Amino acid sequence: NGGFRVPLNVIREVLDSERRPLQRRELNVTEVFDSGAVFLTNYLLTRVVESGTASQLSRYFPDTHSLAGKTGTTNESRDSWFVGYDDEILGVTWLGRDDNQPTPFTGASGAMQIWADTMQAVSVRPLQLIEPESISWTEALQIHYEGECLDIGRVPYIGTKHPENTLSCQTTPDRGGSGFNPFNWFN
Repeated sequence: NGGFRVPLNVIREVLDSERRPLQRRELNVTEVFDSGAVFLTNYLLTRVVESGTASQLSRYFPDTHSLAGKTGTTNESRDSWFVGYDDEILGVTWLGRDDNQPTPFTGASGAMQIWADTMQAVSVRPLQLIEPESISWTEALQIHYEGECLDIGRVPYIGTKHPENTLSCQTTPDRGGSGFNPFNWFN
């Protein structure tokens, strides 16, 4: 909800026999999360679907569908889970055994497949990322990470809080206690 809490209401209004409202429920919407942080979270989760652990979803949905999600696999493969959403529907799937024994699944090979099958049965709507004024973008970035030069493209960040600890490919990485994190948007 873009960082807004909208209370659930079973009854929105009561009408008379001529469909005139007798009573309406007041809608109390409150902002609970900063719109910039919400945008960054949604953006990162769309990247998981576009090019991360959930990229297999492109087999189920055309490239025109913007979805967000996160795969997960617990230690020793005891649990496989996936959380994904479009512009209107959020779905969570979990696979695991009651006796806590390992499964043959990862988040992408198990729970995400069930989520995708389920979402194909409903009308999926592209996730609309609404960029607030507080968001700025870096130029295209290339970084050293685990011995490779990675092109991570443009990166959004909040206001003047340019991502720190990014290392260009022309720089020799120094990981000795540097807390290297190329995606450190929130500091």
